[in-house]
Amino acid sequence: MLKKVGDFKKNIVAIDLGNTTISLSFFMPHSLEPVLLRKLSTPRIKEHSPELIKELSDFFSSLSSLIKSSAEKNEIWVSSVVPSLNEVIKNFISTFIFDNPSFKGPCFVNSETHLPVKIYYETPHTLGSDRIAFVSFANLEFGGENIICIDAGTAITYDIVTYLNTYLGGLILPGIGTVKSALIQNTAQLPPYEFIKPASIIGNSTRSCLEAGLYHGFKAQTQGIIDMIQSYLQGITGKGSKVIITGGDAINLQPFINESILVQNGVLRGLRLIGEWTKT
Repeated sequence: MLKKVGDFKKNIVAIDLGNTTISLSFFMPHSLEPVLLRKLSTPRIKEHSPELIKELSDFFSSLSSLIKSSAEKNEIWVSSVVPSLNEVIKNFISTFIFDNPSFKGPCFVNSETHLPVKIYYETPHTLGSDRIAFVSFANLEFGGENIICIDAGTAITYDIVTYLNTYLGGLILPGIGTVKSALIQNTAQLPPYEFIKPASIIGNSTRSCLEAGLYHGFKAQTQGIIDMIQSYLQGITGKGSKVIITGGDAINLQPFINESILVQNGVLRGLRLIGEWTKT
């Protein structure tokens, strides 16, 4: 039986180590809203930027103070698609948190974690933990329906959970920023350009052609893929499907979708729910 937010008893630290952004958060019991939230640049952490290391230290210092003032059970849950940063995060946790005997973690999410969804995936060991976290959130929040979960970041993932709580798989595509940078880096004469709504479907300068292609390409792609997935799910389940979207570029893609729910910090919320769902 799925828990209600009011039943949640744990303090959960949720950390999402992404390719572009590292998101750190702290959730107190009875809430799906983080009381601490910090987003840092992944490349600058990799470079050991002193400013970013200080921000990381400040987050864990604030977190340590909150945890020490709480009598609740404390756990940390991590989604990581950048394995090289796992030890960095572990070291900060060890420095600032592990002196608290009430604390458990870090727990790194993977396909072997006790989850609220059944994973049907040919290579479960390759399934990104961010995808696992978001579909777990979707299933616990909207269970009983077919759900298309879109996470729009460095990559855009479409992940499918059925009304029977089964994860079927999905699609992975390059994100808006990835497409932009790849085109510029691999051509000699194309100018810089932005993701903006163009005045016309047809550009009349090289820059406006690029912007029209980027904008209308993602517009056609987004609803087009959703239409195909919804048709497929209708065929195999006899039911419609709900669309939810999260990620840094969700605000750019959501206008292209006929009907969807925008979820802020979907991966972090998923980690928070997995932490509550899982017996530790």
